Amino acid sequence: SDLELIVLAYAALSVTYFRRPSIFVAPQLYVEDGVIFFAQQWANGWKALLIPYSGYLHLAPRLVAGAASWFPLAWTPRLYGLAGLAFVVAAVLKASSPRVRFPFAYACALAVVLVPNMDEITAFTVNIHWWGAAILLLVGLSAPARSAGELVRDLAGVLIVGFSGPWGLLLTPLLAYRAWTARTAGAALTAAVALAVGLTQYHFQVSYGPLPPGESFWTAHGLPALAGAGYRTGGQLIGYQPLVRGVDVSPWEFAALAGWIALLCFLPLARRHRRLRWSLVGTALIVVAATVLRCRNWEYMLFSPAICQRYFFLPLLITLWLLILALDAEAPWKRVLPLLLLAVVAVRNAGNFRMPPVVDFHWSR
Repeated sequence: SDLELIVLAYAALSVTYFRRPSIFVAPQLYVEDGVIFFAQQWANGWKALLIPYSGYLHLAPRLVAGAASWFPLAWTPRLYGLAGLAFVVAAVLKASSPRVRFPFAYACALAVVLVPNMDEITAFTVNIHWWGAAILLLVGLSAPARSAGELVRDLAGVLIVGFSGPWGLLLTPLLAYRAWTARTAGAALTAAVALAVGLTQYHFQVSYGPLPPGESFWTAHGLPALAGAGYRTGGQLIGYQPLVRGVDVSPWEFAALAGWIALLCFLPLARRHRRLRWSLVGTALIVVAATVLRCRNWEYMLFSPAICQRYFFLPLLITLWLLILALDAEAPWKRVLPLLLLAVVAVRNAGNFRMPPVVDFHWSR
């Protein structure tokens, strides 16, 4: 009901406020929000929509920057913050949608704002496409559109999110699988649009950062990047910290990565969730593989507590969803393991649940 959605949105905003109050009381422009999106909108107007940055177009942040330019300058951080919060709420509400058909739907919805270490993406316009990625993932998990309105919303999500990051291409396999199993024109159209948008973004990406000549990917960058992925996935879930500062290629990181993959693949789930599991697992592995390639020349960033966590928001969210799905197992004893794992994740990550405030530049002055 509408009342339940209002309560859910309020709960999500309350959790977000508890984790970082400063984005409500003193919102700021965060990194590229100011130096890229605000500055280029100021200099170029709406032509900035067509300017790629970091290897792809950023439709959603540039729309926010364009809309904010119509208002007094002092309102800019507040408007950027509201846009970020709108994407947060949209992702939460989409996760509770009957079309997604999650068991414990409200728990899965609130998991969106309970992912460990969301420091980089919490309600910042520059990173709203990570929330958009969750929305597009949920479109791929949804039942096919049954009305023109539902199809329009699906396509709008594909276009806005797809032109705001690499997600059109990364989530095309999921959307194509949905089209193949649903056998509806709407699902096929959604997958085709995602592929077209993804290939457009890929055009910008391939010209952005080729591997330096003369370097072997796996010897120079691949193993450290995989170790960083282990730290950010299985390691992050149990609160593991690298033994040394900087790049730490040790057996612990590889064990964490292997353990995380094993958890995704072998966590006991009810048979009715088998297709949902492999849709989620496949997406998580695609995102991690793309991250390893993306960070091939700066794998040291994967070991910094403050940066690059955004790349693992979706894999960690998928892990929480699978743990919640496991609570729907037929046999009661099979629910013990996911309960214990959820408790471990909560306890081990309690220290970074509350995120530090951003610097207040006092825009009202």
